[in-house]
Amino acid sequence: MMVATRVFTTFVLAASAVVLGAAPDVPQNCTGVSGFNNSFMTSGVIPALANGIQIFPGSAPVYRNRTMVGAVGVSGDGVDQDDMVAFLGIQGASTRVGTFGQAPTDMRSDQLQPSGARLRYISCPQAPFTDSDTAEPCRGF
Repeated sequence: MMVATRVFTTFVLAASAVVLGAAPDVPQNCTGVSGFNNSFMTSGVIPALANGIQIFPGSAPVYRNRTMVGAVGVSGDGVDQDDMVAFLGIQGASTRVGTFGQAPTDMRSDQLQPSGARLRYISCPQAPFTDSDTAEPCRGF
């Protein structure tokens, strides 16, 4: 987590320096993690992330037993709906096929409580459907 925070902070500072005219545009490989040199350029390149990384909601892992075998990602109207569609899509497919499914409950991020705050695993609107009174469709899986 500390490396991710440092990488994010580095990107924000680099982008701010470019906008303010204090530095040239970011280099082709902009995944530096060890900070800036004197010209605001990042250093410490991560070759596997040469084109950068983008993290956003709207995805869920696919597990076979206790092994992650893939993931489903969705991008649409809003992040809560994206999370819900990815999660329920996996659930619907696993109900039909039966050889894969959701992450085991004890392996999900909502089992962690850093600094006393429980992490969210999937954001699922409480009453997401306009043509149904179904509530909490992600609960119980």
